[in-house]
Amino acid sequence: MDIKKLVTDFRPAILFLGKFLGLYALLSISYTKGYLGWFSPNVDVMSDWIAHQTAFVMNIFGIETAAYTWPGFARTDIFISGKAAVSVVEGCNGLAVMALFVSFILAFSGDLKEKLKFIGWGLLFIHVVNIARIFMLAVIATKFERQLYYIQKHFFTTIIYVAVFLLWYMWVNRVLKKVKATTAA
Repeated sequence: MDIKKLVTDFRPAILFLGKFLGLYALLSISYTKGYLGWFSPNVDVMSDWIAHQTAFVMNIFGIETAAYTWPGFARTDIFISGKAAVSVVEGCNGLAVMALFVSFILAFSGDLKEKLKFIGWGLLFIHVVNIARIFMLAVIATKFERQLYYIQKHFFTTIIYVAVFLLWYMWVNRVLKKVKATTAA
């Protein structure tokens, strides 16, 4: 097996993986060591914001909901009809998943202006999916409290990643259609 030929043949894939992993590592370290450190021991702004947005949306749907941020604690609790339903913590804010999404799009080929536009819409989509996810979790927490851990861990975590894979799929198809259109012309 000729390693040099293998590297040459797979150069685009290797470059993509290098860029993707490098960007993701940079964004992840910035998030965990920088962003989260600024707010410790309190809840970060994005987690607090998404908890309050979820409570707002739930109230629109007629579910009596409130979000309360506890000073000195890294969480915001969502209450339904005065009863604690779920705690929104750092892992619920969607930023780590957004970093994964952004890293892939920036590492993949395509026009930078189009990438930035797609990233903007993709981040908004992920945010809306995340609000819907926390909304459903809060409602389930009041009905199936004992099963909440398993439902959240195995089902609702998957929802946010499926949203990211869907966006990646859309971007790859978009780029491939442009490549086919240019090579056919």
